[in-house]
Amino acid sequence: MESDPKAAYMRGKSGVLRYVIITGFAVACVAVGSLIVSLVMGCNDVRVIDTNGKPIEGAKVSSVSLSMYTGPCFTNKKGYASVPNNIQGTKWISISRSGYMSKSVGTPDLWPLIVVLKEGQDPPVLPSRLIFP
Repeated sequence: MESDPKAAYMRGKSGVLRYVIITGFAVACVAVGSLIVSLVMGCNDVRVIDTNGKPIEGAKVSSVSLSMYTGPCFTNKKGYASVPNNIQGTKWISISRSGYMSKSVGTPDLWPLIVVLKEGQDPPVLPSRLIFP
């Protein structure tokens, strides 16, 4: 049994302080680790360029899964955009811009993804005919 209540109180206080320091250190390690991973991995960025290697500003970048279409995000002056988050997981990335042919590509293993768009227009979509008996 502890005969000095002040000593017991101080020991309890130092335990809380130790817990706060260790927790803060762990949070800092996770934050720094996430920053390093995002810098190395490219944060699921897409760079959209034309056939001459020039960045395309204002291209729409969308995330596509089996049943969802998320986005769009738009490329900046340097041609970069982040792929929008898709709760189902991104299966394809769809990129389009007026004056260029649209493109859909599978999700890459390595980021950033570089997509080259060719000048031109997408072919027209023909209306389908529904025939009911």
